[in-house]
Order: sequence, then structure tokens, then C-alpha cells
Amino acid sequence: MRVLGNIGVAVTSVAGESVPDEELVVEVSSFQLEDTHRFRPAVGVFLNLTPDHLDRHGTMERYLECKANLFANQRPGDVAVLGVNQAERRISLGLKQVLGDPWAEVPQKFPVDSQVEGKVTSLQKFGAFVELAEGVEGMVHVGDISAEKRINHPQEVLKVGQTVKA
Repeated sequence: MRVLGNIGVAVTSVAGESVPDEELVVEVSSFQLEDTHRFRPAVGVFLNLTPDHLDRHGTMERYLECKANLFANQRPGDVAVLGVNQAERRISLGLKQVLGDPWAEVPQKFPVDSQVEGKVTSLQKFGAFVELAEGVEGMVHVGDISAEKRINHPQEVLKVGQTVKA
């Protein structure tokens, strides 16, 4: 394991020397992250967000945007550490930062009034929940489940796990 960055040897001094599966601990600043396009840490730790670099970034929003680039290239299986509470011995991990927000693409993927196919995940008196994509469910109102007859509960015509078009 090598320690690089402000806490060790400059990253640029060892560029191209690392070998596959070598563990590198690298401290990167918001300055470096603002123009980073390929950096991909297997574990990214968000250390702090204080107004100490507003002279460079202008606003806290821009500063946060640059620091968030730490997670931009992470893939499923990588870890985003967002906070540590030493008193409670807890670490806050963020999967959404790594996997992306599944709801971000919903308006484009599933426009209003479009028909989709999915599995029924839950039945409630007011309707059925259908999985549209991983992490995204839609609700079909009980009044929209059957065109042939009025039903009082979705379980009259649907079962959990059943594939439906809605």
C-alpha cells in the first residue's frame, strides 16, 4: 500500500507505476477533482465541506459539485463513505452516489400514459405496485386495474410476482 497526495508522495511522481490490485491511499483536493474525468476510487471518503476554498470555487454549490466528482466514476460494488460518527461508531455509506438515482431517468423512460410491463411487488387496497426498473416502482390505482369489472381490492385479479402490462 502506498500513501499519495498531500498526505504522502505526489500522485504525479508515481503516475504509471502502480500495478493491478495495488492499494493506493490518495488524498485529492477539490482543486484536483474539478477537472477529473477518469479517477475511480474503489472507496471514496468525503472528508469535509467548509468554506475554505470559496476564493477558488465562488459558491458552496460549486465547491460541493467539485468534491462530489470523487464519486463520479464509481461503479456498483465501489463504496462512497459520506460521514463518520466516532461517538456512535457509525459510518454513513451512500449507494445512490455510486449507483445513481434510479428516479432521475423516470420521466424519459416512462412518460405519462405510456404502457410498461413489470412484476407486481405489492398489493394494497388502493392499488398494485409494479416494478418498472431496479429500484423504481409505479402504482396502478385499483380503479385502473380492470376494464371489465369493478374490483374492491387488487388481490381479486392480481398476485405478487405476476407480470403485468400497465
